Amino acid sequence: MRSVLLFFALLILFGCGSSLKNRKAASSSDISNEEALSINYKEAFSFQSLSLRGDGKFENKKEKFTFAYKVMMVKDSLIWCSISKLGIEAFRIQIRPDSILVLDRLEKRYAEADYAFLQKITGMELDFQALESLLTGNIGFVKDSLKADAKSKIPHRFFGKKDSTYFSYNLSAENFKVKDMEAQNSAKNQKTYLSYSSFKDLDGHLLPEYILLTVVKPERNQLQLTHTKIERNPETLPVLFNIPENYTRVRLQ
Repeated sequence: MRSVLLFFALLILFGCGSSLKNRKAASSSDISNEEALSINYKEAFSFQSLSLRGDGKFENKKEKFTFAYKVMMVKDSLIWCSISKLGIEAFRIQIRPDSILVLDRLEKRYAEADYAFLQKITGMELDFQALESLLTGNIGFVKDSLKADAKSKIPHRFFGKKDSTYFSYNLSAENFKVKDMEAQNSAKNQKTYLSYSSFKDLDGHLLPEYILLTVVKPERNQLQLTHTKIERNPETLPVLFNIPENYTRVRLQ
């Protein structure tokens, strides 16, 4: 179970803008793809800091279990995460644009990781900006490459590319937020699905409360995240990350 706990601890660092009134007024199945994408960009979830707490479920062919999580974010600079099992903190993770640190509380050890390791686990070539966007349901990290799928019968479907990974997005006809996403890198045998639902209105900013992440290749794993408490720009943000002297340094493979 320990390797799986680490797996979903890193995946969780996997799992909204203008007024709701204007968004509802614009909602229509007849709106063009260009207009839908423009609304999505305009209403991208905006924040300076963000606090998320919730319950999750992990499942693969071998096991299934639940856990609790906390995620604290400072825009463009920090993503902090704590994963607990049965009321005991198992992992604490600190991600910055240039580094990833993982504390294993149960085994009293720590490790430094790079984004290549995170990309290997998630099946997506992620950097800090992409990870931040995925957590908030935004698509800004592939904005310059997105194009409408003219052949699709599904409205508001778009394709994009980042590095060697191809992305496809379906936008909701109700609020023009991302409904689901697929990431695929055939050369690396990687394929991942991500879907969002139950959007919470935070003073006119929409954030998904439910995230379902399914890694299809190279190995099938599924992660469900349900936020039970969300705070946009909280007054305080407890993000302590101290490495105890008695912790052993290890390498992540």
